[in-house]
Amino acid sequence: MEVDKDFSSLKQQFEQFVIKKASEEEKKDYLKNKTRTIINLNELRQFDRNLVDEIMEMPLNIMPLLQNEMTSVDGTKKRFGFEGAFGKNFVTPRTINSSYIGKMVCCQGIVTSVSLIRPKISKSIHFDETKKQFFEKEYRDRTMLTLNMPTTTKYPLNHEGNFLRSEYGLSEYFDFQTFILQEMPENAPAGQLPRSIECILSEDLVDKVKPGDRVDVFGIYKSFTKSTGSEFPSQFKTLILTNNVKHKKTAVFLQKNSLERLQMVAESSIKFNSVAPTIFGHDVIKKALAMQMVGGNEILLENGAKIRGDINILLIGDPSTAKSQMLRYVLNFMPLTIATTGKGSTGVGLTAAVVFDPDTNDKRLEAGAMVLGDRGVVCIDEFDKMNDDDRVAIHEVMEQQTVTIAKSGIHTTLNARCSVLAAANPCYGHYNDKFSPQDNVRLPESIMTRFDMVFITLDNKGMESDGLISTHVLNTHRQINTESENVISQELFRDYILYAKSLRPKLSREAGAAISSAYSELRGRKNDKNLIINITPRLLETMIRMATANAKLRLSEVVSEEDAIDAIKMVNDNIFYRKATIVKQSKVNKESVKNTDENINSNIIVKTRKEKDKNVDLSEERREMLVDILWEWREKNMESEFCDILSLVRETNKENKEKKVTEEEMEQLALELSSQDIVLYADGKIYFLD
Repeated sequence: MEVDKDFSSLKQQFEQFVIKKASEEEKKDYLKNKTRTIINLNELRQFDRNLVDEIMEMPLNIMPLLQNEMTSVDGTKKRFGFEGAFGKNFVTPRTINSSYIGKMVCCQGIVTSVSLIRPKISKSIHFDETKKQFFEKEYRDRTMLTLNMPTTTKYPLNHEGNFLRSEYGLSEYFDFQTFILQEMPENAPAGQLPRSIECILSEDLVDKVKPGDRVDVFGIYKSFTKSTGSEFPSQFKTLILTNNVKHKKTAVFLQKNSLERLQMVAESSIKFNSVAPTIFGHDVIKKALAMQMVGGNEILLENGAKIRGDINILLIGDPSTAKSQMLRYVLNFMPLTIATTGKGSTGVGLTAAVVFDPDTNDKRLEAGAMVLGDRGVVCIDEFDKMNDDDRVAIHEVMEQQTVTIAKSGIHTTLNARCSVLAAANPCYGHYNDKFSPQDNVRLPESIMTRFDMVFITLDNKGMESDGLISTHVLNTHRQINTESENVISQELFRDYILYAKSLRPKLSREAGAAISSAYSELRGRKNDKNLIINITPRLLETMIRMATANAKLRLSEVVSEEDAIDAIKMVNDNIFYRKATIVKQSKVNKESVKNTDENINSNIIVKTRKEKDKNVDLSEERREMLVDILWEWREKNMESEFCDILSLVRETNKENKEKKVTEEEMEQLALELSSQDIVLYADGKIYFLD
């Protein structure tokens, strides 16, 4: 009697909270006769802390009573779901253990496999032809919330021992579905397989999740097993009886002082040095990786079509040019990344597969790497080793960013909104200058045009460059960081990237005009023999995405003309082959500079700049002034190995507003000094030899 009294008191308290203390919206839902009401434990805890403790510790005893006693207006059973702070009962598939059996838990993870929806009978109706009477039988199993014992599945008989006729149309059923919840890949310990747990959805909760969803599952952690004869089982199967599913949404919250620090990072000229700081050189690729990490803007059109905002990058080059190391950096830096290799991956392993459940023999849909990497980055090493049939499977993912399944009676579409970062070797092992770029790459045009940027990295021999690389590698082994002043801390840089990724800058009219003009010029060069990829309309969207990413890196709300010009310059340097070595030694004079492919490409950019319609012609007086500026900077920064031209120009113009210098003038001076073996000029940086 005392136990019944306690349960009655709890029921009255719970009913009082739902009817009188809940929000106005919850009252409306209750009166609308919805089959499930979501209770926030934070609000319930303020109303009655003991009631929350009872629900968390003994849900198998309390929940059936609450659901049976509390009914909606028309007498149908009321279902309850929970959300809010679960405290010590917040778990993951790795941390959940036997101590949580029989308790209410909140389990966080990613959905990897979902079964088909099956009907489960709750009440069967049978007809006795001899007596002309109907009989009913209730069915209960251990996956239902009830205080009664599970029923048998024995077929009902009449008084003569004959089978009754089943009336399937009069029987009552409810929907039933299972799914596998796996711990998030980024939270799994290194070198260990992610753990998973089975969850059950019923009635109105079915089809609430699909493979690739990141969710919080609220429910009761329960164990059960099949009895085998008279022996008591020693092992039990565990699962979660779900009462609510909440999809996770990522949001970035910053304080005012943190935003000021990120703005300083955005204005810094050394921010790209923090991308893979242990790798020497590759400055253009590092900037491209930063652009990929923040991405562009995803656009949803009114007709339902979608334009992707994620940027795909392919690195092709000789062995030992740090391609795999760059992939590993992105893999460890970004919060959501999936790693795979071309040889060890199949088409269904990258997208999705239909498998058979060994326990129930039902079909299940299992998510592949790209579905699990939704809203993240998928790193594919040894991309050239992938079979052609498997490579075709990712065509849809890289452009439409979806995975369409139509096999074994399952027809569905899964989201795979991820960026692809791939690395490959040339088909001859090493890049052969005697062949064209497309002959060296030997990848289908259909896959090449889906990459926004394709970088060719060569391992060219040179005494100066080899010396700089060996010094950098030796300092790394000796744990000497000679560029500590030129590298932002990884924690601050990660906050900067995540905040920039959350922005959505708008494309300005001037930026659009610059991109349109540059695209028209590029289409006129589609027969150039130095093309790495063919110029298609996808290139126009590539320039828009890269300009948007550049604006995000500036933490700007508008994509300016300068952002578009920087994107156009990178596209020109990217789609037309030129040797992108680790350190480019530019020992050339003025006449050869005018005839290089780089200057031909830059003509497209010059046309979009109103202020750049004259060639750089340094007078003797101007040259002496630039030399003085350069060596004054050298005296102030003796510990730095190089000088960034763009940063130098900005500092000079800020200090001396009367005699302003341009980036082109400093580049011209760097080329002249490099031809005299005084300095080395590489990718916008001046390296001092003494």
